[in-house]
Amino acid sequence: MFHAESRIMILGALVLLALIGIGLGWGAHAMADKAGLQGDVIPSPQTAVTPTATSPVTATLTLPSPTMTPTPQQQIIVQPGESLYAVCRRYCPQNWGPGVLDDALRHYATQVAALNALPWNEAINGYAIHPGNVLNMPPCPVR
Repeated sequence: MFHAESRIMILGALVLLALIGIGLGWGAHAMADKAGLQGDVIPSPQTAVTPTATSPVTATLTLPSPTMTPTPQQQIIVQPGESLYAVCRRYCPQNWGPGVLDDALRHYATQVAALNALPWNEAINGYAIHPGNVLNMPPCPVR
């Protein structure tokens, strides 16, 4: 199965790994001894066990404030001829039908623009988007 040279190399590698393990173990024990750490000590029957005074244990529990569970970022691809409002309508069809333009849609479109760092285009008096752009979308507003 293996050639004789391969067997010797594998055996040598295993011996080397064993030596490295022993060396690491020895080094860890040396560092623990130097730091003054002791292993488990079981008192002998002759050792008198005397209780020691302990201070009362106090703990303060702080709970994190309730926050919304982060949702995975949803994305949508801009189709040819779409405005940012049309993309928002397509992403949240339950909120806005075709041609609807209200304050809630304007606010949502502003959130999408901020999330994607879209530049304002004076020529179209709106945010600049292009077909094929992938936009990160916030969750649809509850209506």
